[in-house]
Amino acid sequence: MAASFPNTQPTQGTTTMETPRSEEPFNLSQEVGKGFLTGSVLGPAIILARGGGIQALITHTPYASAYCAVWGATYSAIVHARRKEDTMVMTNALAFAGACGITSLPKGIPAAARSALTAGAVGVALFGGIKLLQGDARPGNLSSLQTDR
Repeated sequence: MAASFPNTQPTQGTTTMETPRSEEPFNLSQEVGKGFLTGSVLGPAIILARGGGIQALITHTPYASAYCAVWGATYSAIVHARRKEDTMVMTNALAFAGACGITSLPKGIPAAARSALTAGAVGVALFGGIKLLQGDARPGNLSSLQTDR
C-alpha cells in the first residue's frame, strides 16, 4: 500500500504539481537500483581517474556500488518519513551519514559511529556549501539551511 502525499493534485490553472520523484512515493527498489547503477558507473570512473589499475577497479567497484545503493535507500526512507521531497541540507546529510555508518558496520559499532559522525559533518558542509553556491542560503542565516522556502 503506497502512502499518499498531501498537495499532490494540481490546482486549477497550474501546470506543475508538488509531487515526489515517481508516481509511487516510496519505491525503495527503484531508489536502490538507481544508487547501485550510479555507483557502478561513477565508481570505476573515479578509481581510474585516481590512477588505480584493473585490480583496484575489480576490488573497489562493488563497494562503491553498494555504498551508493545504501545512500539511495536511506535517502528514500528519510523522504518517506518526512512525507515530502525537497533539497533540504539535513535530509542529504542524514542520508550520507546513515550510508557511511551502515557500510562501516562490519568494522564494528565504534567505527560505524565515527564514520557516521564524520560523514554527517562532511555532509552538512558539502550540501550546505552547494546550497550556498546556488544562492539558496546566506552564510549568517542557518534557518535557510534547515527548510526550503
